Amino acid sequence: MPCAPRVLSLVTACVGIAAAELQVGPGQAYATIQAAVEAAAAGDTVTVHAGIYRETVVGRSGLVLSAAVDGQGGYAAATITTADRVVGWEPANLPDRPGVYVASVASARGLGNGMLFADGELQVPARWPNVTPARLVAIRNADKACATAGSSTISGGVVTTPSPTAGWYEVAGLPQVDWSGARISYLPGAMWFFHSAPASVNTTTGHISFNGTFDTAHTFCQAGNYLYLWGVLAALDAEHEWFHDATAGKLYYWAPGGVDPDTMDVGLRTREFTLDLGGCSGVTVRGLRLLGGPWRSTLTTSNCTFSDLTVRAVNHREDAETNQNSAIGSEDSLTLNGDDNLIADCDLGVAGRTMLAISGRRNTVRNNLIHHVGYLGPGCATEHLYGILGRPANTGGADRNLLVGNTIHTGSYILVNAPSAMDVLSNEVFNSHLQGADVGAISAWGTNGRDSVIAWNLVHDNVGLNDDSRRWYGGNAIYLDNGTSDYLIHHNVTWNSTRHGIMIMAHVKAGVPNQQATTSDRRVMANTVHGTIGSADETLVGTSFRSNLSRTISLGSNIDAAGNATYGNDDPRWLDAAAHDYRLRSSSLAIDAGVAVAGINTPGSGSAPDAGAYEGDSASWVAGATITARQLAGLVVLISSDAAGVLTATITGLPEGRKLPDTFRLRIGTQVVGGFVSRIDPATLATTARLDSIPAVPGRSGVQDLATSLDGGSWNTAGSADVSGLSINGVSLSGGTLTVLGSHFAATQPVVHSRQVTIANASGTVCYNHPVLITLDTAALVAAGQVDASLANLRFADADGDIPFWIERGAGTTQTRIWLNAPRLASDSNVFTMTYGPARGLTQASDGAATFSWFDDFADGAFPTGTGQPWYIRDSGLTSVSESAGRLTIATSGMATGSVYTMQGIATNGVYFPGWPSGGYAIESRVWFTPEDAAAKAMFGGHDGTLALFGMDGVPDIGYSGAGTVFVGENASSLSGSFADRVVGIATVPTAGGQTTQRWLEDGVVKAERSGITSNERGYFMAATGVQADGYTMLLDDLRIRRYVHPEPVPSLAATATTTGGGLQVLVDGQACSGVVRDSSGQLRAVLPTGISAPFTVRVIDTQGNEAVWSGQPAQGASPAAATDGGGGCGGGVLGLALLLLFAGV
Repeated sequence: MPCAPRVLSLVTACVGIAAAELQVGPGQAYATIQAAVEAAAAGDTVTVHAGIYRETVVGRSGLVLSAAVDGQGGYAAATITTADRVVGWEPANLPDRPGVYVASVASARGLGNGMLFADGELQVPARWPNVTPARLVAIRNADKACATAGSSTISGGVVTTPSPTAGWYEVAGLPQVDWSGARISYLPGAMWFFHSAPASVNTTTGHISFNGTFDTAHTFCQAGNYLYLWGVLAALDAEHEWFHDATAGKLYYWAPGGVDPDTMDVGLRTREFTLDLGGCSGVTVRGLRLLGGPWRSTLTTSNCTFSDLTVRAVNHREDAETNQNSAIGSEDSLTLNGDDNLIADCDLGVAGRTMLAISGRRNTVRNNLIHHVGYLGPGCATEHLYGILGRPANTGGADRNLLVGNTIHTGSYILVNAPSAMDVLSNEVFNSHLQGADVGAISAWGTNGRDSVIAWNLVHDNVGLNDDSRRWYGGNAIYLDNGTSDYLIHHNVTWNSTRHGIMIMAHVKAGVPNQQATTSDRRVMANTVHGTIGSADETLVGTSFRSNLSRTISLGSNIDAAGNATYGNDDPRWLDAAAHDYRLRSSSLAIDAGVAVAGINTPGSGSAPDAGAYEGDSASWVAGATITARQLAGLVVLISSDAAGVLTATITGLPEGRKLPDTFRLRIGTQVVGGFVSRIDPATLATTARLDSIPAVPGRSGVQDLATSLDGGSWNTAGSADVSGLSINGVSLSGGTLTVLGSHFAATQPVVHSRQVTIANASGTVCYNHPVLITLDTAALVAAGQVDASLANLRFADADGDIPFWIERGAGTTQTRIWLNAPRLASDSNVFTMTYGPARGLTQASDGAATFSWFDDFADGAFPTGTGQPWYIRDSGLTSVSESAGRLTIATSGMATGSVYTMQGIATNGVYFPGWPSGGYAIESRVWFTPEDAAAKAMFGGHDGTLALFGMDGVPDIGYSGAGTVFVGENASSLSGSFADRVVGIATVPTAGGQTTQRWLEDGVVKAERSGITSNERGYFMAATGVQADGYTMLLDDLRIRRYVHPEPVPSLAATATTTGGGLQVLVDGQACSGVVRDSSGQLRAVLPTGISAPFTVRVIDTQGNEAVWSGQPAQGASPAAATDGGGGCGGGVLGLALLLLFAGV
């Protein structure tokens, strides 16, 4: 070793002498990193140049260990790896596997624990079914074999082991090879715990048997469990697979393309750690790539910083009997075991089990990508550990650890396990539960959280299998399991969970550690869940829910709740649910629906805070990792403009999983804008940022320079874009025909007719998502040519845009029945707009499912059976119940004249609906009898006094028992005609004291009512025959549930207003051109007014009043001339109707 660095290391310890920089790499002073570290002193920097360093680097306190910075401002590709290269490969000469090579290797770190790399990519241990390297680290249950049958042997909760084994599965498609010595890896029962065991395989029957731990029904083997086989050479049958024969000391490998592995960098893990920082303090590690193993820290590792690292393949432990806690084996993970350490701006990817284990105090994990974890079975992205492996407890308070601003995704089960003393803030967490089921993407079990906060997170796409009959409890977003206490959960947004967005279990549960006996102190406040919130109906004392918004909230009997809003099956009026923008429109039912919670939420402009995570449509926060300054230059800026010069900016080229921070700014010429919203696609992991409605400003036209900045101070050039609105780029004259070339020349607008719809609401209740019946004469509209006979061009809107509606019947008649779903009805008059003729910008067509809380038009031909369906009917002895010809058909036989048939309903047997609307509601359906029966009757209601059928002597009217007998509808003696195509229903409105008032409706008319009802028997349907004794059929159609108030809102329609159509105006020297047309290429042609001579001024005005001006000498013939003065809104040479330019950042 050169002597100069030794002297330098001594000198740098002296006061006043600058720290040294020691260079490592080919042609540098040091060939290995460890040599430079040993020569360095505290305060020195060891700079590592590009290369692969096969060593474990043992750190030294006070040292900076950094990759070299390349010429573009990034870090050099300096990799520390635990793998040593394997050479001396020869063809293995295996039958039917010509691509397999073999090399002599004595050890591969034990069965199931080795890792092989090819050019830095983790390869696949030989297995069945096969997977690719990319799929291995993101494996889903569908990539494994699914058991067609399975069982285990349990006796009194204790495993019994009859000959030969205690557990077995059967699978289809098992390869007919020698599986002697194979192992099985599987997730039994409820798919909580990962298991591995030696297996006995019968290739003829597909029967696989093994010993295992099957101590409860939740770990019992069953059909539908997923598994794979591995551990034998016979499984090596595809490219990228490898197998180590420990007995023979041979390593087998099938390289991609079947090439000789000696032509690649094929390395096998031989060391435990990439870095060993045990006992170190004040170490900074930045810019390096770590491959094939974790770093090591101890309880005394403190004040260390890990930044800008790329970490891959931290661990691979395939041979484990059980993984009942993902912390098992966490010493093989990245660790933060000491105090005051920081991991920032890193990319931590690929771990067979847990990626990062956190303990100690005041540690921070900030702005990282943490991904592809637990691919060998349930394991975590981050695990917070105390009380195991010698870790002391964190008492919380100022000592709490912090997980903030990270993007955490793609894992087999839990992604963030945060049992105690760690705040989880502003992270985006998604693609959890790829293999396991139950608990949450963010989860805690059996611990005192010590006032831990879980807030401002986006948690979504939690895809666990959900089937209670198999004890598969889906994927939850946020889950506080049994025995948890002292957590604050607020301002989280969740979507696409197969179970619940938030789930809270009991805080007292037998067998669970760390329970608080008296109160749980768990607060769930101001969260938005596109889905459901659930809680166990167990011991939940001290658990409170405030100001949350979700489809339904299931609260245990002893939960403290207030100000929570539910939208059921209705539209909650989010800004853009399809894009997961869950901010609120002004007509949302969540507006002012919350309650104030000190330190959590405050009212905006309304009378109370809004329910959910957002206050109205105010700016959303940024959750997840954001780009760093080094990544700014890679952004691609896309600018589009409308005719008025209003811009939309879209930014791509963001690193996978990273967003723009809220400090990001885009400069367009001299205009600086911010407020971009970034979205990560969970399928592709691509991130796109967008900012709409950038207003036009004076002086911003033509081509403008673009620049980007993270702080508004330091700018990065990002190309240029033409930001013109309506513009003229050139003019030509051929004879008397003028041709104008430019951008944003809109097509001619059609004539549109509209009518103002005013809805009076005298109920005294503000209504949301409330269907209102409008009866309209559409025959006259059809006759006038204003609407087609099918009413296909009918639309409704409010200030926020489209409103759902449904045309019930009578299109093209004088009595057309249309239901409008009013988003919000104040307790006075409310104004909406109905348009017919081409509806500009409105796309919502007639849709019953979008209009009502629940709707079935029986068009799919599938009749639901059994509880848990959207609805079902229990057959009570009918001949048949089916869907046919778009109707529900109920055929009867063997019924006497005047007999009664009851379809029993909700909550007991029969017609079953999940998620009834809160408040009042009505259930209605169109009903027919065939053969038609003048004395027949049908109605929804109960059967025990709330509603009854009377007149069994052939006058079967429907009525209820009260003070005497009151009939609902006409008496048979006054009923004219037949009972055909009536709309019958029952409406329920809550009243004081938990009672309701029920009203029976026929064709929308209240026929009778009864108050003081305490038994809310919703969902029953009753019918009775009249003179027809046998063989009649009932037909139902358009069954619906809708919100209801009394009196019902009343609509009125104003006279028709007509918006004249038209197109662009073209004026030459102030005179209007005739014959203006826009051709297929987007250019304008017009007839030049007489008496005009060149040069002249051309002015184009669109229907919105936008204007563009051109002055000059026109080109003769087909080639338009550019403007001579360049002013008046002329464009920058970009042609066509749509202006859309892409500039790569430089």
